[in-house]
Amino acid sequence: MNLLNLSRGAVITEVTHTFHPPKPIGEGGHTHTHSVLKFLLAIVLLFIMTNASSAQREGETNSYRAWSTCDSYNGFFDKEALETMEYISDTIYPSGRMIIRADHWHELGGLDSISSMMGLNNDYSFQLVKTQKSRGDDGISYYRYQQYYKNIRVEGGGFTIAALAGPGTGPENPCLEVKMLFPFVATEVHSIDPIPLSSISVANTLGNYYVAQPQASLSVLDANLSIWPNLLNDCAYYLAWDVNYIIDGESKRAWVDAKNGTVLKVIDGSMNLVAPMETPGYGQLPGNTNDLDDSFDGSVTRLITENLDTEVRTYDFGGNMQARPLGINLSEWPDAFIPSTNLLQWDGTTASPHVYQAHFATTECVKVFSSSLEIDFGTVRVAVDEEDNAMAFRESTDFSSFIALGFLGGSTTAIFDIVAHELGHCYMFGESLEYTNAGNESLHEGIADMFGTYVESVIQGTVDWVIGDDESAVATEVNRDLANPEFNCFSDVENLLQQHTRSTPLSHWFFLVSTGDPALGINSLGMETVLGYIMDALAANSSLSDYSDLKDAVLGVVELQHSVCSEEYTSIARAWNEICVGNTPICPYTITGNTIVYEENNVLSLCINGGIPNATYRWYVPGDANWTANGQSGTNLFEGTCLYVTQFDNYPYYPQFFKIDVYSPTVGPAYNQSITVTLIDRDGDDPTCWEYYDSLQPLMHNNEGQHESAAEQRLDKAWLTIDQSVPQQLVYWIKGFDIMGRLVYDGLFKDIRDEGLPSRYGMLMLQYFDENGKWLGTQKVMPNR
Repeated sequence: MNLLNLSRGAVITEVTHTFHPPKPIGEGGHTHTHSVLKFLLAIVLLFIMTNASSAQREGETNSYRAWSTCDSYNGFFDKEALETMEYISDTIYPSGRMIIRADHWHELGGLDSISSMMGLNNDYSFQLVKTQKSRGDDGISYYRYQQYYKNIRVEGGGFTIAALAGPGTGPENPCLEVKMLFPFVATEVHSIDPIPLSSISVANTLGNYYVAQPQASLSVLDANLSIWPNLLNDCAYYLAWDVNYIIDGESKRAWVDAKNGTVLKVIDGSMNLVAPMETPGYGQLPGNTNDLDDSFDGSVTRLITENLDTEVRTYDFGGNMQARPLGINLSEWPDAFIPSTNLLQWDGTTASPHVYQAHFATTECVKVFSSSLEIDFGTVRVAVDEEDNAMAFRESTDFSSFIALGFLGGSTTAIFDIVAHELGHCYMFGESLEYTNAGNESLHEGIADMFGTYVESVIQGTVDWVIGDDESAVATEVNRDLANPEFNCFSDVENLLQQHTRSTPLSHWFFLVSTGDPALGINSLGMETVLGYIMDALAANSSLSDYSDLKDAVLGVVELQHSVCSEEYTSIARAWNEICVGNTPICPYTITGNTIVYEENNVLSLCINGGIPNATYRWYVPGDANWTANGQSGTNLFEGTCLYVTQFDNYPYYPQFFKIDVYSPTVGPAYNQSITVTLIDRDGDDPTCWEYYDSLQPLMHNNEGQHESAAEQRLDKAWLTIDQSVPQQLVYWIKGFDIMGRLVYDGLFKDIRDEGLPSRYGMLMLQYFDENGKWLGTQKVMPNR
């Protein structure tokens, strides 16, 4: 080990860097290599001395303010762009969420013109970073766009578009119709000049600040330059280096002002769950190899699963008296710490029951995430030790996750709801929800409790709402009961900084809508359904969101899948009102009925439930629809408390989506509502939208001169040339998006390298990641044929 002795006596050991410069956008992006080198030197100098630790986060006040309350959040609504926003939308909610008028949207240029529609100049840009299908409706997809200013990432900035899978009005996407826009756009970013001072100026400023620990041992892990809005709860923008490092055996994260070198904020680098195993009922542990999903290589058996799509690798750090890893660098996770045996069963001499139970519990949880929630983590690494907590590593992604399991109150934390809680954090990191302030931290903790409760209930077959209940000592330490929380009203915790306490109204909201409360008019929707809404909402949320932002995203998701007057929407809204998050108006009636119809059956039944006695209701179906309903045909207007459709048109492809509007002259226009009906082909004997449009394309020729359709051509393999600026030896995982923004590949780089990638719709956008899930770069490619 090389020790670098410097002027003030500090010692830096094993300084490693994963440096992420500003991300290039389109053809205009570039990387300043000389700036990178100068900054790396500055980072080495920056942490030579460090100040004494303190209980309060550096730079943080005793109060918290959500970014969405700042004037610069979606500030384009306060300017000339408001008229344009009104033109492209049917409805604009107070949060900025918009119901899009697809014809006006495409008339003004759609996505290609989004910046100009918002009144933003060419310094602002957006890039597609994630595509996700709805968990509750296969016909809906979410497209998330990250915001940049002068090619520098704006943390939390961007927007999400929700679209139905056709038919669309835009010529570039005949099978995609934009329905809703969720903006979380940073405006007035020009108030900062994104040109950092020299690295020497930054280092000198910090050298005067860090003076308290002269013998600090430090390792810098990575540094990212981004624009951070509201970093210090003051609504200001900061151009800052986001630095992850280890100091004296503690993982830390700091934000350093890139213009003057001031340390703006310091927090713990990993999340500790102040919540939470040798637990009765957890299998026969330690038992024989059939009790655990382990792997045998012909000579020894290891605690590595071999029967799951997700690989679970369990490491015994406690038994080896080795400190828990402080980061996700694989050098800190040597395979030598994975227990192995050449015996016919696991026993207490190889590892402790705590280790075996950690592997067992994680494996069982991963199965539920995959089978019930369609979340596959790729690889999950589990550090088992004797620390007093359980935790997830912030650098985890949705395909490479890292958790640690220790003890709490003297009992193991390797129990189902705690493990699923930590895996829930890993999923949310993959969904880009940050963990940097009281707002997003409390969302993390509340949603992680939802995951923990649900996954445990699937494994055990019964539902309980107490976190850590399988070990009474753990439950006592955690002290969180979703059914009977200490706080069930957000206004009671809004100004608190302790994230676990601040999360309790949110997890209680989950209890209310999952189980229902007739006295409050809340129907029981079930945990899995509600988690589906939450997962969709995460795709439509900023990384810096708080309660009100999540509430609006969830309501938007439910409105898309059902309607504002649906029983689902009404129950969700009432539950938000019950935990004191806004006061969402409740529709005086609900629309009931099955909104998914088989075209072979030709039957649809929708009815008004509740409302004013003897009220009149009118149903408007699409103008070109030739349906028979309520005994009438040849019209698109039907009256009655119910709509009975007994004959649909024949359509060229399926599914078909129809927006049905409902108006009551008695109730008034404030409660005009719409509901989307999906007509699907159950037998599979009719073409899909894309198959239909493929059939309209002229035949093309393959390399052998034979005819093939556009669909057949898309099944061909494309050989890709990896961007030379990307270190190919580090590329482990690739995500590929087609020109429509659809995720067409999400898997190992070696599979593309060895077998090629299906050529989907021409140009592809590839994102590269290393084995730890770190982003390495993005590249536009055209297939080589």
